[in-house]
Amino acid sequence: TGIVAFGPDPRNGDILLCDLAAGQVKRLVASASGGQPLPPTLAETGAFSDLATLTPHAGIVAYAPNVNFWSDHAIKRRWFSVPEVTQTMGFSRDAPWSFPEGTVWIKHFDLELERGNPGSARRVETRFLVKTAAGSYGATYVWDEAQTNATLVASEGLDMHFEILDGGVARTQDWRVPGRADCITCHTPAAGHALSFTTRQLNRDYPIAGGASRNQIRALEEMGYLDAPVPDRHTLPWHAPGDDTTQSLESRVRAYLEVNCVQCHLPGGSAPNTWDARASVPLTETRLLHGILNNSGTDAGNRLVVPGDVDHSMLLLRLRGGPGLNRMPPLATSELDEAAVDLITAWIQSEATDFQTYAEWQVAQFGSTNHSLAGRDIDADSDFADNELEFLTGTDPNDIQDVWRLGVGARDGLVRVTFDRA
Repeated sequence: TGIVAFGPDPRNGDILLCDLAAGQVKRLVASASGGQPLPPTLAETGAFSDLATLTPHAGIVAYAPNVNFWSDHAIKRRWFSVPEVTQTMGFSRDAPWSFPEGTVWIKHFDLELERGNPGSARRVETRFLVKTAAGSYGATYVWDEAQTNATLVASEGLDMHFEILDGGVARTQDWRVPGRADCITCHTPAAGHALSFTTRQLNRDYPIAGGASRNQIRALEEMGYLDAPVPDRHTLPWHAPGDDTTQSLESRVRAYLEVNCVQCHLPGGSAPNTWDARASVPLTETRLLHGILNNSGTDAGNRLVVPGDVDHSMLLLRLRGGPGLNRMPPLATSELDEAAVDLITAWIQSEATDFQTYAEWQVAQFGSTNHSLAGRDIDADSDFADNELEFLTGTDPNDIQDVWRLGVGARDGLVRVTFDRA
C-alpha cells in the first residue's frame, strides 16, 4: 500500500517503487518460491459444504457488522475462519484486532435486479481475504449465469454490467470486481486488514454459529476465539447504523466515515497529511471541521467540512462526485450512496453548526478561558456538576437548576436507572 509511482533503476533496469506512505523507494524482487495456486472455482476452495444454500463447512462462522461498507446497493453475507482450533485473535477496544496467520474472511455479494425486490436478487461475487505473515491478500470468485458455481477472477479484476429496474425505470448498472492490488489498497496493515472485524463493528447481537442471537464479541470469547477476557459489552463502543434515528447524527456520520474511509484516512494510511476517520478520535482531533485541504478545487473557501455550508464542505462534495472531483469511496463503486449524502448533509446543516470546543464553550459561558470559574473541575453554580460535565451534557454552568440528575427506581420488577434533566 502507498505505492504511487514506478520507474526503472538507471544502473541495471530493476523496477523501483515509490512508497509515499513509508517515505521509501523500494525495489521489486522475485520471490524465492511461487507459493500455491488459488483454487479455480468457489467449489474447490472447500469453504462451503452446499453452494446452493451457501452453507459453510464446520469451522467457518457467520458474522455481521453494525454498518456495511457501501457496495452499490449489494446485499452481503460474511463468514470467518481461523486455521487451527488452538489459535486465537487479539482483542482491542479501539485499535485493530490481531489475527493468526491463515485467518480467512469471506464476503458474498447479491444484487437485486429490481431494486427493493428480494426475489430478484442475483449472486454476483464471493470474495476471500487471507491473513499472511507479511500482510494479507484477496481473491474473488464471480458466479456463473446458472448461479451454481463461481470462477476465480484474474488478478486485474473484472468489469461487469447488469440490467436493473430502479424505481420502475430500466437502466444499466456498472459493477467493478476489484483486482488483487485493489484488495490490498483498502485492506491495509494500518487499518487492521479485516475492516469489518473490529469491536465497533462486532458489538451487536447476531445468531453466531447457528445458535440463538447473542452479542458477537461475547460469543467469540465463549467459543475460545479470543486470547483474553473482554470487558462487559455495555462498556464497549459500537457503530451506529445510519438509519438508527435514536442515535445522534454525529455518531452515525462518524460510524459511516470510519467504515468507508478509515482504510486510507488514518495515521499510516495511504492518504497522508489529511483527516483522521477513526471513530475513537475526538471530533476536535480529526481535522474534519474547517480542515485544510491538499486541493481545495476551484474555490479557496472550500474546507473538509464547513459547519452550516454544504457547498464548501469537500467531504460532501467528494461523496457526491461531480465535474473535476473523484467520487469517494474511490474503489469498486459506481453508484451514489444517497442515504449517506442525506445523512452527512443533515449533520453539516444541524449538529455540526452547534459544535464547540471546550475553549469556545468557556468563552461563551464565562467570557474567557482564563476566568477563575472556567476550569474543568470547578462547579461554578454549586449543583454538584463540574464544568466538564456541564460541557458534555449541554447544561448551563451558571444555573443551579439546569443539571442532569441520577434517578434509581423499579418498574415491572426491573431496576430502572435514569438521568433526568431538571
